[in-house]
Amino acid sequence: MCAVVPMEGGRDPRKEWKANGDLLFVMVVWREWCEIGPIIPTAMINTLLLLFAFHQPFMSTASVPVLTGGNDVAVVVHIKGLDDAMYGRLAKVIASEPSASLEYGCVWSGIVVFKFNDTAFAERADVVSHVSRIMDDARISAPVEVLHVHMEARGPGKC
Repeated sequence: MCAVVPMEGGRDPRKEWKANGDLLFVMVVWREWCEIGPIIPTAMINTLLLLFAFHQPFMSTASVPVLTGGNDVAVVVHIKGLDDAMYGRLAKVIASEPSASLEYGCVWSGIVVFKFNDTAFAERADVVSHVSRIMDDARISAPVEVLHVHMEARGPGKC
């Protein structure tokens, strides 16, 4: 370890570092490195670069929040000519899926809102094809329009 070299006038840089902050301390350390010779700073820089290279993968993964699951998805669908029989079949199909729920349904307007929790859907097209499969399972042949898809990643701090 480097010895503390007093600056001009016999001042102790450690006392001045406490008073003036980090800049003076860095200047004193740099002055010591320059006086010792070019071998030690080169070795120290190489050591620091190696430590940074080995520490970098851990830094990048530690700063990213780890997701606890997939995505939560809410889907708004318009089914033209929706009646009570179709809505009942749709509710039975949705009840058979553990991650799906029927959040809202209005037979008069034909609007149905699905909620999928902790799913592996990556984009809107995945959700639309899954809704189409649900409609086929419920034997709904009426025109279906997906009005809105809201996808949100699960993770820390989410309800």
